[in-house]
Amino acid sequence: MSNNITIINVTSSDAHIVVTPTAGLFSLALANVVVTSGSTMSGDLEFSGTAALEVADNAYAFKAKTDNDAGIVFNTTDISVDSMSTIAAANAKCYVESGITRQGGKRASADFSKTADTTIALVTGLSVALVASKKYKYKAVLFINADATGGSKFMVGNLDTLTAANIIQESTLLDDSTSALVISTRVTALGTTVSNAGTTAGMAIIEGLIEVTNAGTFGVGFAQSVANGTSTVLRGSSFTIEEIL
Repeated sequence: MSNNITIINVTSSDAHIVVTPTAGLFSLALANVVVTSGSTMSGDLEFSGTAALEVADNAYAFKAKTDNDAGIVFNTTDISVDSMSTIAAANAKCYVESGITRQGGKRASADFSKTADTTIALVTGLSVALVASKKYKYKAVLFINADATGGSKFMVGNLDTLTAANIIQESTLLDDSTSALVISTRVTALGTTVSNAGTTAGMAIIEGLIEVTNAGTFGVGFAQSVANGTSTVLRGSSFTIEEIL
């Protein structure tokens, strides 16, 4: 059973609209509904009962009138609630799955290897599109198997149009066999890499904050320190990023 309700051109100084469907789904169409009391909003739109309020796939549920970046859109591509104007650029996300909430998480779904190759390339799956004039905090966790001579070289940065007014991050590498922290370096320039030769199994953590000037791609880059053998970022490595004020 469905209920279709259309409310058009409603203006009230103190409105309280209540929709109570009797059963099943309902469709509510609102057009030019303005609720005002002097210069402030005071009206309520209330849904009672057990039926759901449905929003079209990949469409906004709520959006600021003067700023399309301020809103909530339901993204059916990766089952998330996004807070950006376009889904392709949405990096501030909230996922709810089986009671677990996570924000802006990406993972490497396959190993990413470099063989006799010192040229930095973005690790497949570990990059995002950032928006101009926004600020983000981020963290990359990389599980690395490296050739003893070839070693590893890594960064979180850009390979295209992205520029930053400020970036600060800490890059570390923990050697699994010795438990030694073989890299601990602060980075303050976009695109700066850190490198190591000798650690054949380790975990790199890169954590920081970026203030974006020009929009572009931002992600985890990887290569060898010396062109020898094969070095790999393992499946299950991750990159999380969140927009902040």
